[in-house]
Amino acid sequence: MNQGQTTPRALILKLDNSPRRLDRVHDALVAAGFQVVRVCAPAEAIRVARRCRPNVFLVNDHPAAGVDAERWIERQHSDPVAQFAITPLVILAGPRRAKRLTLQAIPDRVIVIPRPPAPQHLVTTVQRLVDVWAGE
Repeated sequence: MNQGQTTPRALILKLDNSPRRLDRVHDALVAAGFQVVRVCAPAEAIRVARRCRPNVFLVNDHPAAGVDAERWIERQHSDPVAQFAITPLVILAGPRRAKRLTLQAIPDRVIVIPRPPAPQHLVTTVQRLVDVWAGE
């Protein structure tokens, strides 16, 4: 990198169909230096991901609102674009769903964090995933 150039910010694709008011997750990630693109539907997430190749997927699990993390995992892992299958995934879920989704967790690849997340814990987790997968 040449002097004067800035390092590209890691891109987080956030799948979240909840109201946008007071999005503390988004604010914490942006304040930590991440670029965050928010989408509201799984199909939209795939379309956007094909264009911008995120470093991390962040899914706010809320099946009643059309964002089901279990279905997302299946979709992500079966996508014809091989890069999607290995893109790290952070799932935010309510306590009951978090226990169930923890069965899908894979160290340094799929992380489940109960909602509401502690901002610093979320930022640290996302940064760790970006660092681990930066060479891929």
